[in-house]
Amino acid sequence: MNPKMESQQIKFSDDNNKVIFGFIVAGVLALVFGWIQDAKRTWIVFLLTNVYFVTLAVSALFFIALQYITGSRWSIILRRVPEAISRTIVPFSLSMLTVFFGAHSLYHWADEHEVQKDKLLQAKAGYLNVPFFFVRMAIILGLWVIFSKLFYRFSKKEDVHGGELYHQKSVQVSVIFIIVFAVSISISSFDWIMSLDPHWFSTIFAIYNFSGMFVNALAVITLVSILLLEMGKLPMLKEDHIHDLGKLIFAFTFFWAYIWYSQYVLIWYGNIPEETVYYVDRSLYDWNWLFYFNFIVNFVIPFFVLLPRSMKRNSAMVKRVCILLLVGRWLDLYVMVAPGVLHDHANIGLIEVFVALGFGGTFILLLKKQLSKMPLVPFQSPYIEDSIHHHQ
Repeated sequence: MNPKMESQQIKFSDDNNKVIFGFIVAGVLALVFGWIQDAKRTWIVFLLTNVYFVTLAVSALFFIALQYITGSRWSIILRRVPEAISRTIVPFSLSMLTVFFGAHSLYHWADEHEVQKDKLLQAKAGYLNVPFFFVRMAIILGLWVIFSKLFYRFSKKEDVHGGELYHQKSVQVSVIFIIVFAVSISISSFDWIMSLDPHWFSTIFAIYNFSGMFVNALAVITLVSILLLEMGKLPMLKEDHIHDLGKLIFAFTFFWAYIWYSQYVLIWYGNIPEETVYYVDRSLYDWNWLFYFNFIVNFVIPFFVLLPRSMKRNSAMVKRVCILLLVGRWLDLYVMVAPGVLHDHANIGLIEVFVALGFGGTFILLLKKQLSKMPLVPFQSPYIEDSIHHHQ
């Protein structure tokens, strides 16, 4: 294989663009129709879909930082994939900020009349108020965008100059980013999702949200890498790389399930009304089956499918699990977000499906554009040979 050929910037076919644009148009129309017919329901799906893609982007950034800090070399060959995913954070951050216009439909504490009737909301008003909420959101999103640009700049300069300098700079930025990430994910999890149920709290909710978003990022990174391999654009990706990605997915789906169970069983055992209200809402009406189906999709099926070593090395099987987990993350967010606003009945219909497809189509177009900006393999990395010859 000629490394120079492999290191060229790739070009994608426009064959599927009409279908993707069709999804985007359908998503926009679904939003417009939804806001006219049922604004509250539509703001729910708009919020959770924005959270889905913003946290996907920053989780890809976390994956990159984790590789730098731990000195991992096996993943260098596919590093352009999480880099490209992380750079979609700018448009999705801007979209996330538009949740401002639906704050009163989503958050009880944003309604002054509700606050006046609720002493607990009055006590939390110093923190839970619309201006401060969106200031925090803007700061968090701004920090994520800055770090995304820093990683991109150093990676681009490494392509030109090679050597250790920019690799070490990326390591240093990764150390700072991990700290910022931990704090910002905790705040954003409490703000954007947990405050939808302002009378409820969980001290491990941020960890629960992190586990789901990181599994989602691993699934997307793996799925895109396998698709590029099948398209002949990443032929150096080997079975051993897929195996490592499969192991990460397997491990973190187990971690997600552990946190899911820990939060549930501790609240169930404590039996404190302020805590149990969250699960009472999710065990009534239509929510009950969704609540447990969420566990099956995000843990039971991936666990048993990926348990054998051979399955983690089977790209076709790993790809199917990744697709399942992408749907599972959406369902997990829906179960977290919707009951706190709708209360009575789950409503997954055409609005939810088309809005998700619209955002998904936008993500695919952005990802294709970002993957085309740089050589798909960072051949100037000082440790690229270790990644190319990686084996188990």
